[in-house]
Amino acid sequence: MKKILLSVCVVAMGLTVTAQQLKTNGYLPSNAPILKEASNEIVKPITPSLRSAATTIFSEDFDGGAGQFTIFTDPGSPVSWEHTTVGMVGAYPSPALQSTTAGNGWMKADSDAFGSQGGAQEYTELISPIIDCSMYPNVVLQFEQQFRRWQADTCIVMTSNDGGATWTGKHYINSTIDANGNWVATIDQSGTDNPDLKQVNLSNDIGGSDSAMFKFVWQGIWDYGWQIDDVTLMEQPNNDLNLQAVALNMSSNAGGGTNQWRDFYGHVPSNQVTDAEFGFQVNNFGVAGQPNVTTTVTTGAWTDSESHGLISPDSTFVVYHANQYMPTTAGQHDFLFEVSSDSTDATPINNETTVTVFVTDTLFNAFGTGDKLGSMGTGYFTNGGDDGFKMANMYEIEVADELTSVTLGLRTNGATVAGGMVQVTVFDTTGFFSAGIETPILYSDFYFISGADTTSGFANIPIPTSYLGTPQDRNLSPGAYFIAIECYNNAGANDIVVFDDKTFPRGAWSSMVYITGEQWYTNGDAFWISANFGTWTPSSTNVEELVVSGHNAYPNPTTGLVELTYNLMEKGNTNIIVRDITGKIVIEKNEGSLSLGAHKSFFDLSKLTEGIYTYEIVVNNNSTFGKVVLTK
Repeated sequence: MKKILLSVCVVAMGLTVTAQQLKTNGYLPSNAPILKEASNEIVKPITPSLRSAATTIFSEDFDGGAGQFTIFTDPGSPVSWEHTTVGMVGAYPSPALQSTTAGNGWMKADSDAFGSQGGAQEYTELISPIIDCSMYPNVVLQFEQQFRRWQADTCIVMTSNDGGATWTGKHYINSTIDANGNWVATIDQSGTDNPDLKQVNLSNDIGGSDSAMFKFVWQGIWDYGWQIDDVTLMEQPNNDLNLQAVALNMSSNAGGGTNQWRDFYGHVPSNQVTDAEFGFQVNNFGVAGQPNVTTTVTTGAWTDSESHGLISPDSTFVVYHANQYMPTTAGQHDFLFEVSSDSTDATPINNETTVTVFVTDTLFNAFGTGDKLGSMGTGYFTNGGDDGFKMANMYEIEVADELTSVTLGLRTNGATVAGGMVQVTVFDTTGFFSAGIETPILYSDFYFISGADTTSGFANIPIPTSYLGTPQDRNLSPGAYFIAIECYNNAGANDIVVFDDKTFPRGAWSSMVYITGEQWYTNGDAFWISANFGTWTPSSTNVEELVVSGHNAYPNPTTGLVELTYNLMEKGNTNIIVRDITGKIVIEKNEGSLSLGAHKSFFDLSKLTEGIYTYEIVVNNNSTFGKVVLTK
């Protein structure tokens, strides 16, 4: 039962943002720059929801080709529907569709593969044969898909009730038309589940027609693309409630406003817990009205139900329960969301879902269960995702606490390579959204990813009480903060890849990525960048012998000449090594054997191109790192 619930959880919560956006997060602006990703794979396949057992009128699984469908493509379009067994193959690849019958192939419109053609208009149709629906006044189109949104991509199902002479029905898939007639996207760059089971009610279009047709229409201008498989036209069931989305929002007292709610966090310290409210988005997909519809949320000994009376056919409602609750005891808390009525449901498996929250002692992590799991890191973007690449989670603090360390959940098995370097910075969100430039209030020392880290899958990075000889206060007052990691992979030789939880949709600004030389972009998922508060004891692994107690490069930024001061805790042979953003050594100085105490070295960057440079102080084979920015 647990596995079934988790698989349904992913499908239902793929739309959770619909419910969550009815609430206000006091820290987040509405506009959100995004960047096209070079990779966005899901490393745990998602099990599709149980397909409906209703009467099948027509089906096609694309065994080896387009099957019963025909293809029409505009003469000027570089993209056409094609049969495939692989995902998108352009510069920004997408994973292969994991449909029920993926083994015999599926159809795709691969926009990304033709991005090099300069943004030509793409238009292609996948057209069904004529289907006799004269015995079926109520019909539903069902198919499995995988889709990622970028910019101008539009997915449409069109219908004809006269054998294709006219096409009068139009249904936007993965987008919608709002009350003002404006086109609105409903899927972001992270994409749909894989596979995503889609159902479209075509009763008003082709129900009862003996000459029914439908077609899948792709329109785009260098986007990602659309993959579909296992198409079925079936009779609409009489009784079919669908729990489309749920929301679990903890209240925010630190935002300074009313009716404000924090984004979803998978792991929350007990002292940061506030009461949560519970939201439901319910659709009556059946032909008949559903009597005595009830929504219920349950966890442990606590249950809350609300009745909503008769729900009309083909209607959707959103409701937030009046009662709020959240346990504060440490441990795993599973919240079961359910919708029911007095009728016997045709597809009861989509009437319930679970949301899991972990209450902890000191660990605050946006990452939750990871049932829909991706990853992000250096090398994931083609225009600057290497040295200097940053990832950040936003954490909303309700009670002041001391941040003592940050833990990274690393994707291993060759994805993360020992030798990469990371620095943690913490900055307040105040002023960031207007300026787009962070002002850190806390720093970690530079940290090397070790072989032990890539074996365990975790890197624990302490936040020191002083940085470069200057004391820093690790106590964070109530408010919102970004905790960021700045990564250096030695020009691709030592990639750093962090897990990214896509299970529960979050606000666009809740996580961010920074491209070197460009700007911050929104991500919206949950990086495994956990904030550890209170007592923290470093493990025996990856703790270098402290030989340099403080170091500072001045001026920084610099136009050329740099004075490097440092304090040695032991005497020994000392080398200064400076590298550019590709990891190439540009300066190397042997300072000879130096005594304990304060020392000073100089190096000149004036003949080099402007950018970020790292310096390494090596004493008796122990290294300490820093960075300096060269401007001209």
